[in-house]
Amino acid sequence: MENGLAKKSPTVIKKQFEDQEMLWFPVMMGIATKAEMDKATMAEIQLLNEVANKKLELQRGLGLDGE
Repeated sequence: MENGLAKKSPTVIKKQFEDQEMLWFPVMMGIATKAEMDKATMAEIQLLNEVANKKLELQRGLGLDGE
């Protein structure tokens, strides 16, 4: 324990991320903020994920994905 706080295992952290990936993907792609995602309806979340997917496709098509 550090500063009296227990650390979560990397496996637990990974599982939490995977469970919430639909909320984090638009944030990671710069489409929305975490605060916006927290307030979004399911329909808005789906739309923002689609926009994030399109952005990723465009980046890959332009060679902006590091390849």
